[in-house]
Amino acid sequence: MRRIVVLVFVMGLAGCSTAPNGPAWGSQATLTPGWSRVGHAAADAARSPVTWAPLAAAGLLQIGHADRHISHWASDHTPIFGSRNGAQNASNALLGASVVLYGVTALATPSYQENWYPNKAKGLAVGAGAALATEGVVAGLKKGVGRERPDNSGHDSFPSGHAALTSVSATMTMQNIDRLPISNTSQFALKSLAVGLSVTTDYARVAGRKHYPSDVLVGAAIGHFVGVFADEAFLGLSPDRFVPTVSMSRHGGTVGFEGRF
Repeated sequence: MRRIVVLVFVMGLAGCSTAPNGPAWGSQATLTPGWSRVGHAAADAARSPVTWAPLAAAGLLQIGHADRHISHWASDHTPIFGSRNGAQNASNALLGASVVLYGVTALATPSYQENWYPNKAKGLAVGAGAALATEGVVAGLKKGVGRERPDNSGHDSFPSGHAALTSVSATMTMQNIDRLPISNTSQFALKSLAVGLSVTTDYARVAGRKHYPSDVLVGAAIGHFVGVFADEAFLGLSPDRFVPTVSMSRHGGTVGFEGRF
């Protein structure tokens, strides 16, 4: 019920967030960002602690078979979800909620009234592309690594697709939240929800004996990298050039340029 209230609150912002001071969300989306912009985005994504810290943790878990010990303990005791089936069902529901939260925050970001639909379509296309890219990377690694699942149901344990998809959703959701005209407290609450959905999904996959902790950690790192990269390279303003902006109202309009300093 609490999650529904938050989603309704954010959806309400969509109706009053149509006259931003800067570029509208999605208006700067592009398929040809240029190599400089791509390079900056890739570097920022790689430097993010949410990318490299999970990878480091996944490596440390290989010491003393900690990876397997944690997996067996979580799936045997399931202190949160009650059973392995409960954990597996919860992971599917949490993934769906994470995707919905991304969509709602994307619709709530400021856009110009006259270009609302095309701007949203372009912005959401970037999000869909990020999700597809994440799935592609995960599928390639699953096939190449061939790690057997803890429940012996197949050789596609590494990395976790659920973890990767909730991570890319949470990452792009938090970037959307930064653009919402709401208080810092409200932003913190929404970001906490996004992170909570992602982390709980990760734990549910381990508790359901579908993945080892290192599987979900690497999946989360992949999703975060792709989310940051997609937002900065294909959705956000170019880091090295000015972008023309146009703002219209009933009293007139303004033309200017916006960029990063």
